Amino acid sequence: MIRQLVYISSSIDRDPHPVMPDVLSKARANNEANGITGVLLFSGGTFLQVLEGAQEMVERTFRRISADSRHKRVMVLIDHEIEERVFERWSMGWKQLNADDPLSSQIKRVIDERDIEKRDNANSAVVDTLIQSFLTNYRD
Repeated sequence: MIRQLVYISSSIDRDPHPVMPDVLSKARANNEANGITGVLLFSGGTFLQVLEGAQEMVERTFRRISADSRHKRVMVLIDHEIEERVFERWSMGWKQLNADDPLSSQIKRVIDERDIEKRDNANSAVVDTLIQSFLTNYRD
């Protein structure tokens, strides 16, 4: 089985664009070495990331990410096992979204629903929609 972990966090910097080439380069190298796949989205100060891989590797990767001082308020939305990878082609897909991008409104919905008592089910449905939209609109 493959572990899939989805989290959101708030960027310290409203525009992380200047540091992203370095972040992505290191993340992709680390992920390839550790068998991790996934995607990182950024919209309006919020990161949403999907990590997929072996249990231990996802945990190790997430601990490293959580300790990174370039973001705060890290919150796990989904942490479950899946049959097969969704992002098998990406060691780390990346997309910085504009405010008018449909995925931006979906990320906002995730943020708005993160405090719902039945967070896991609500987030799961919204994140699944978000992932499918990403795959449909940004597949290379």
